[in-house]
Amino acid sequence: MADDWFARDKAQHLLVCMAIVLALGSALAFSSRFRAWRIRIACVASLAAGAAKEALDELHVWNSSGASAKDAVADIVGALVGAAALWAWPRIWEALSRSKTKEEQATGDHAV
Repeated sequence: MADDWFARDKAQHLLVCMAIVLALGSALAFSSRFRAWRIRIACVASLAAGAAKEALDELHVWNSSGASAKDAVADIVGALVGAAALWAWPRIWEALSRSKTKEEQATGDHAV
């Protein structure tokens, strides 16, 4: 079995790790205790899941040719994309809100 960089399973690794970061990071945003660490915690959990999957591949738990460094790279990229999205979203939302408020003030239009 070839381990191509653009194989379907690389996209799956990337998307699953990204989804774990986004889901866990978003859930931790509601916890005052973990809010400051939410992106780091979500990335560690995502990469731990990816590492566990690769370890099970190496043990041939699934029909696999073993662990793959390319899968690990896809896991890392997915975690980084998810982390970037979690970091950027509040900043984008705030900028959009400020822009909308300035527009309303300029036109004298206020939501009731």
